[in-house]
Amino acid sequence: MSKIKHKCVGTDRLEVNSAAARGDVEEVRALLDAGADPNGTNSFGRTPLQLMAFPSVS
Repeated sequence: MSKIKHKCVGTDRLEVNSAAARGDVEEVRALLDAGADPNGTNSFGRTPLQLMAFPSVS
């Protein structure tokens, strides 16, 4: 069960990208359900989907 208990604001882009880079599907799902932007990019311009699909390019 995920630790996410509140709607994410501000840093949701970083949180969802971090979870995606770790391959933590449950946390990514919880963050997205809480309102995280699925198209938010990290400092390299990569989205959560790209980070999960190609973890070596994070």
